[in-house]
Amino acid sequence: MNKRKKQIFLLTGFFLLAVCSQAQPVLSEYFKNREVNATLQIRNLLSNSRTQIKQRNLGFEVAFTSVTNRRADSITGYKMLSKAEYKKLRDLRKARPKIIYKPKLSPALANVSKLDLRDFHLVTPVRNQQCGNCWTYSSMGAFESNYLLKHYKDNYTDTDPNSPANLNLAEQQMLSCSGAGDCVGGWMSGVFNWLETTKTNITRETDNPDNGWNGPACGNIVAASGNDYRVSDWDFIADSDDNWALPTVQQIKDAMVMHGAVTAAFIASSADFDAFFKNYADGVYNLPYNSNFCNTISCIFHAITIVGWDDSKQAWLIKNSWGAGWGNNGYGWMGYNSSMIGLGASWVESATDSRFIIDPSRFKIKPKMVFKDEILTIPKIQINRTPVKPVIRN
Repeated sequence: MNKRKKQIFLLTGFFLLAVCSQAQPVLSEYFKNREVNATLQIRNLLSNSRTQIKQRNLGFEVAFTSVTNRRADSITGYKMLSKAEYKKLRDLRKARPKIIYKPKLSPALANVSKLDLRDFHLVTPVRNQQCGNCWTYSSMGAFESNYLLKHYKDNYTDTDPNSPANLNLAEQQMLSCSGAGDCVGGWMSGVFNWLETTKTNITRETDNPDNGWNGPACGNIVAASGNDYRVSDWDFIADSDDNWALPTVQQIKDAMVMHGAVTAAFIASSADFDAFFKNYADGVYNLPYNSNFCNTISCIFHAITIVGWDDSKQAWLIKNSWGAGWGNNGYGWMGYNSSMIGLGASWVESATDSRFIIDPSRFKIKPKMVFKDEILTIPKIQINRTPVKPVIRN
């Protein structure tokens, strides 16, 4: 082999190695240590899942996450809107005066290949749902992002209640009062419609913490005081009368540049959900939707918040509501064409405070904020050793 051919061969090898390393995510030390201490049942589950991932040529890794041992009905809960329910909400949207929104972020960002709203400090910390109320977390995640966008400050004090670190609104209020669902499931559009039509002020998490099944009735919810967290407008992203319609990739991108993070749901078979999504650790979750495996018994719907995208991955950056011990500190990547992601996708607008002027040129990429809720402590590896009998010498 001459020198030139050898150089080409080596460069090709390095390129293929890089591609392969990108396609095979590496587990973090946090997950490696958790797996060492996992039960044999969990280790076998992960081993079987990894075998399937390899056989099906999937682009993600699994691990012993914060929800591996939890039942699906306690960590999911999006309810697919019926045709009648969807039509009612669509008709209400069509009847109101239509507002033409301008991008709050730079319009050019709708066409960039990669966007992460965390880079602009427009995402609040990952939360941890207490029952099948993911729909409340998806809706509040989008509202909080829009509020940060419309009330943006270049700098926040540590005690500012409206900083990305401290803005934490009450999912329990949505669960108890919106009528959009319960601990078995619900939908984000119902939350937004209730908030808009009733002009209800959203309370803070400190006043009404998420107690799941043990949460208070609406009459016992602590009323909002000293804040003005209200919904002024919302809509579905897909411009369709079909309740199963998915927005296009560009429609979601456009909505994020105009409104901030958006709500969305996806669908999975219970087998794939238990083997893969519950245990997702890193990479691009790229399972296609197959209508043949799905019916009302074996399908699972889950709501998340979309906070970014990456065209090179062909994936959305999602914010989940299972704490920092799932995925990449609570975030993950889901393929544009994976699992019908985009079901029920919607944007929301918070009420405007006239003191704040929206200027797209102010939004610059900044170092990511480190939230205490997203810092994981690496568990210590416990190694069981047989004690050695001491030797007594005379």
